[in-house]
Amino acid sequence: MPFNLITASSFGVIDTHNSLPLPNSKTVDETSSEELRSIFDRLGIDRAHSRPRNELLADYERLLKRIGDEASAKAIDAFLKSKRD
Repeated sequence: MPFNLITASSFGVIDTHNSLPLPNSKTVDETSSEELRSIFDRLGIDRAHSRPRNELLADYERLLKRIGDEASAKAIDAFLKSKRD
């Protein structure tokens, strides 16, 4: 499922954490806070049961971005290697 981490508007940046996908095949907005905390704990997000929701969502967003960046770098590297003479 494609998603935008942050959407810009004429008024500035709009938080779109609610549309972030989760391992349970739901999005953040379809998942209770208690279930989110359990998911984030299993994913290794620090202090998932005690920190404010907005901080946890920001950490989760960074985690997804890091995973995407790493996957992108690997795909680009593989593509370039396949095109070598």
